[in-house]
Amino acid sequence: MTNLPTHIITGFLGAGKTTFMLQLLEKKPAEENWAIVINEFGRIAIDSATLKTMGQKHTPIYEIAGGCICCSSRDDLGTQLKQIVQESTFDRILIEPSGLGGVDEVETLVNGQDRLKLMPSVCLVDMTTIGNYRLQINPLYKRQIHFSDKIVFSKTDLLDQDEIADQLAIFQTNFPDKTAHLNANKQLSLDDLMNLNSKKSDSQSNKPGLFFPLNGHQPSTYHERSFSVPANQKVKLKRLIETIQNDESIIRAKGVLNTDSGWQLLNYTLSDYQLKPDSAQKNSELVVIFETNDLHHASATKFEKIMSQTE
Repeated sequence: MTNLPTHIITGFLGAGKTTFMLQLLEKKPAEENWAIVINEFGRIAIDSATLKTMGQKHTPIYEIAGGCICCSSRDDLGTQLKQIVQESTFDRILIEPSGLGGVDEVETLVNGQDRLKLMPSVCLVDMTTIGNYRLQINPLYKRQIHFSDKIVFSKTDLLDQDEIADQLAIFQTNFPDKTAHLNANKQLSLDDLMNLNSKKSDSQSNKPGLFFPLNGHQPSTYHERSFSVPANQKVKLKRLIETIQNDESIIRAKGVLNTDSGWQLLNYTLSDYQLKPDSAQKNSELVVIFETNDLHHASATKFEKIMSQTE
């Protein structure tokens, strides 16, 4: 029996992986059946809900929430992959690890599964944050890029040509062995991007961790907090955004919220934040990821107050 081509779409928190997956789904050949496995760091599955709402109706989404599939939830990934293989109805698998997951660990898990064919991995890199110092010293961010086979820049539409050239120069200085594509959605075909007819190269699998931090800098510790309130409590949107922007320990925030401006999908990254009108839900949900070695109670309490309208 033919082994299932399996693709890993990785990238750091807020790099645009879910948007990229939607673009791939739009290009999916009508005769192919895909299975999507999506891993979210927090217990609230916001990204998978977005894929279910905006993606193709007949593409199943397998959710793994509440842990990273390369460590605490690795057994869950193995179970999902075995289930997909046993169903015998799919032509391809796409795996979107958590933004805090390492592509090399996920590749090892896929290689350990029967009937799966590991394809070249793709890493999304937010071009607007390439020069961000917090990312330049982040070992996980560097590791994801280092161990991926293809690099695709996202959010290039937010920069002008001079800014793109500047960011590209920084990237090439930091990762001289990597070739990146500026705009996959418009410039590359699906075959070019996913390298569908090529086998996964093992040239990088035995490389040492060349990009781990020097000079005593220690890897960051990430703390995730999830907040949920009934839909009839309207969140003060301006106050929430100001709180997120003013807290330097926050590296990512995402939520579907009933606000004083209606239902909104909030998406905060190190580069910017976006708001999109969204449909009504049973509850307002917010996931915040803090980059800190010591998450103080006060950092989480202020969000609890905003969500519950006590501040």
